[in-house]
Amino acid sequence: MGARQREWARRKRDELYSLLGNVCNKCGATENLTLDCKIPCGPDHQRRMEWSARMSFYTRQYEQGNLALKCNKCNGTKSDGLELTGEPKADIPF
Repeated sequence: MGARQREWARRKRDELYSLLGNVCNKCGATENLTLDCKIPCGPDHQRRMEWSARMSFYTRQYEQGNLALKCNKCNGTKSDGLELTGEPKADIPF
């Protein structure tokens, strides 16, 4: 990816963070933030994309109302099933 594409992707990421309030939408943390699709769009959807394609993807998700900012900790709880129901999945022992 060229320098112009990387710079565009950085600006777009910063713009999305700003539009989403620069805080985790679950706990209010301001560090270690990541963009997160509220409704998952398939396995590892963003990991296979270059930065510019990823930011275009996240821009579309934002426009559709399917994007949130999460800190790493809160984003991890989503995959455990805690976010959607508020309770752990029955098959996760504690």
